[in-house]
Amino acid sequence: PKGHDDDDDDDLFYFSDCGTLPASQQIEQTLITNLTTGYNKNIRPDDQVSVAITASLKQILALNEKQQIMTPSSFISQTWADSRLS
Repeated sequence: PKGHDDDDDDDLFYFSDCGTLPASQQIEQTLITNLTTGYNKNIRPDDQVSVAITASLKQILALNEKQQIMTPSSFISQTWADSRLS
């Protein structure tokens, strides 16, 4: 297009504007579609599911020693395997 330069960001926008996806994104989209077709997230699993939970303290935002109140900034991650998607 007129005025188009070689900036990668512009190329990505141009591709998305044309409605085409790179081959790797098409393959990923096909895989996701195949795995989730007929999948209902509201149906509970048949067996127990182990959930790993990690909590990481990023920063102490405020600390009141007298009232024993701490205001943290933290990150909580939960991971599990859904056998219906494997």
